[in-house]
Amino acid sequence: MDDLGVSFNDLISAIYEEPLAPNPWQQLGTLRKALEAQDVYLVLRQPTDGNIGLAFFDGPFASASPHAAYYLKQLYTLDPFLNLQPNKPVFLSDIIDDKKLLQLEYYRLALAPDNIFHMLGVNIRNEKGLRANLRVTRNRSQPPFGEVERRLCEDMIPHLARALQIYNRISELESERMIYADAMTQLAMATIFLDERRGVFTTNPAADYLLAQKDGFGVLNGLFHLESPMQHRQLCVLIDEVVQSQRSGEVDLARALLVNSKSGKSQYSLIVRSMPPSERPESLGEPVIALFISSPDQPIETSTDLLQELFKLTPAEAKLAVLLTNGFTIENISAELGISAHTVRAHLRSIFSKTHVSRQSELIRLILSSAASLK
Repeated sequence: MDDLGVSFNDLISAIYEEPLAPNPWQQLGTLRKALEAQDVYLVLRQPTDGNIGLAFFDGPFASASPHAAYYLKQLYTLDPFLNLQPNKPVFLSDIIDDKKLLQLEYYRLALAPDNIFHMLGVNIRNEKGLRANLRVTRNRSQPPFGEVERRLCEDMIPHLARALQIYNRISELESERMIYADAMTQLAMATIFLDERRGVFTTNPAADYLLAQKDGFGVLNGLFHLESPMQHRQLCVLIDEVVQSQRSGEVDLARALLVNSKSGKSQYSLIVRSMPPSERPESLGEPVIALFISSPDQPIETSTDLLQELFKLTPAEAKLAVLLTNGFTIENISAELGISAHTVRAHLRSIFSKTHVSRQSELIRLILSSAASLK
């Protein structure tokens, strides 16, 4: 394999580095060099009508433009390699002899414009549902693929399949992380993730709002702190207890603290909870503590659009319901919306009917526990 300009070890190392790269599968040049190919295509999702799928490529003619004839004319449906035996490298010449190839519309429309004459194809499959296709090309002036390239592919494919499985798993975890991160940003309660030194790792918008008030707590030199020295010492003790409980395997410990506001308007409820330990090597830079902070004065943000969809409320009814969850009285709502108290009560009766509740307290509880709070 060194005869091809790339050692097998270098090729396998490059393959396993791809799933962890900032832009995975963008550097297929090592494979192209190893096979002395013109172009390399790695297809992870087959094109369909109206969707060009997902493909990565390397080479002077390789392209995934949706305007290419390959997609516009659905030439991918003519791919002669589609029904190959899984994980077995096959040459185009194994399927069609050279003379017949030149007469095919597939050659004229899909191959000739990109100076492709020789092709090697492998359909990569495994028992976990992996479906990927590798296509490697050479032009007419290059020699056809031979047994050296076939053996190289046979040895390489198990590693490529494993690397693709790793890539799929990383992609799944990233999708889950994005969902959780989006849900966190929409929580009405302020949420702050800390490392064991109180270093702020992540905050949601509700936490950003409270931190900006500097009303009894904040961030100093990157560390979360309480302005009351006595309460700050109490917080440090609680954090130490929670961290130690996590290290001992007790991951459900939560401790609470009432924090005085500097303005004296109200007290904040602060919950310190350990986060489930990760299975990666321990480091000081990972979050181990979740802080949840609630304030009776902080506005409760609820999506009026989602309330309309969930409970079939009108826009005016949805606005009224949101004001109600924020402690507004009938008179406050009347002044805020510029309508009479009689109209407010009429809207409220309609909301009760649509939500199947009979009291304001039940309506507020229903709204706060609904998906509308995830705006």
